[in-house]
Amino acid sequence: MNLYLMQHGACYSEQIDPERALSPVGQDQVKASALAMKAMGLTFDLMLCGAKKRAVQTAGIVARALGFPEQALLPSPALRPTATALEMIALLEEHKDRESVFIAGHLPGLAVLASALISSAKVGLHFENAGLTRLDVAHLAPHGATLIFHLLPAQLHLMAPGKKRV
Repeated sequence: MNLYLMQHGACYSEQIDPERALSPVGQDQVKASALAMKAMGLTFDLMLCGAKKRAVQTAGIVARALGFPEQALLPSPALRPTATALEMIALLEEHKDRESVFIAGHLPGLAVLASALISSAKVGLHFENAGLTRLDVAHLAPHGATLIFHLLPAQLHLMAPGKKRV
């Protein structure tokens, strides 16, 4: 399985928006990253996302850019910010037949998942809003994945046609 992880774009504070939707900056971040993903030729068999509004919006922006049907997005409470690696791996187990899977999620959950799949020890990966990480997952267990790339938004934006760095 090729597993792609993206932290949602920048969002409003809880004081401004209790649902913490993507801010205009966050929307621009994700749009630029999605354009870079399209330029990279990425496609997905499955797109999962956290159930919170900002993760759903992030997945929707990526889906639109890549021509993935938005109605096929699968929000899951197993991808909440505080989810354990075991909960997220159990979700992935349900879809282990998929070749290319995208997750729009939250921290610390995404970092916990990546770390658990790469090693039996904690691996420190610095995630940023709208960055993209790819793991090749041979099996859903510690040491079961290899880190292929970990791109920060600034790097993705350099690859996005016609976009300036956000």
